[in-house]
Amino acid sequence: MENSLTLALSHATEVGAIGAARAAGFGDKKGADRAAVKAMRKFITDERLKVLRAIRKYHPESIYELAKILKRDTKNVSDDVHYLSDLGLIDIKESKDGRKKTTPVVSYRKILVEIPV
Repeated sequence: MENSLTLALSHATEVGAIGAARAAGFGDKKGADRAAVKAMRKFITDERLKVLRAIRKYHPESIYELAKILKRDTKNVSDDVHYLSDLGLIDIKESKDGRKKTTPVVSYRKILVEIPV
């Protein structure tokens, strides 16, 4: 049975609105539109999709291990993991085995997107 995560894009809409607010305040509609699109593209990038797929496929024990799998800087991977966690796309399990360890978990196989209109 295939697990899926349904994601309402209300957060992406909020991010877009915040990105557009400054330009809109100056009466720059085109600038506001560009800022909104740019902010919403930040939501799920190619690199963040790679993070999700790597977690699902390799089940890394830590963010450090995930960064090695992805061949990326640990801090950048950590930032992406925590951002995706804030969005509800990744569960984070923390343990202490002498040293604090953060284990990212993806428990679904696909993301279903619902966009309210």
